[in-house]
Amino acid sequence: APTVTVSAAGATGRDDWRAFGRLSALAVFWSVPYVVMGSFAALNVIGRFHVSTAVGTATLTVFTAGGMVGTLAGGWLAERRGRLSTIRLGYLTAALAVAGVVFTPSLAGVLCCTALFGTALFVPFAAQITLAQDYLPNRVGTASGLTLGLTLSVGGLLSPAFGALADAWGVRTVLVTLIAVLTVAVLLALRLPEPSGPLPSPRSGSEPADATAA
Repeated sequence: APTVTVSAAGATGRDDWRAFGRLSALAVFWSVPYVVMGSFAALNVIGRFHVSTAVGTATLTVFTAGGMVGTLAGGWLAERRGRLSTIRLGYLTAALAVAGVVFTPSLAGVLCCTALFGTALFVPFAAQITLAQDYLPNRVGTASGLTLGLTLSVGGLLSPAFGALADAWGVRTVLVTLIAVLTVAVLLALRLPEPSGPLPSPRSGSEPADATAA
């Protein structure tokens, strides 16, 4: 059985490395769509609808603005619906939004789906970080560093491969692959468990672990 330990902050809980591994894999599947859409959103509308570079740039702006909204919405949803439900909803909505970007025939529809994608993709972001810390309650620094590192780095490392795919098969093919990537992300999110240990007390860092009532 896993050993129960007490962290320096006084938090008691089990480090669930298996669940953390699943969450780390999910972070990779977050990173790829973020980088790919950021790289190809403008090229997609310019190539499909033969619009100006300014319109292509507006598409990227819409995607980024959606991310800001999604970060705030994700925190609000996590407090009311729970983190796991929020994460699953975010990835499922993001997958549907990418399908809209690929198959919607009008420019206005693509712009709306791009905004929805940016919002949905960032809904799980904060919930994933705090969930990682609860999976490894005795190694919260490791949990945060690994999760953020995977989130911000892996997509960038893989971007040359997606660039080569776009050169060979077109930008739309690259976006179609995101539907598959996000489908896998949904399946991974469905396998995430609730943290097994108790959550740290907000005041545990300011009171001795062996304090007794007077």
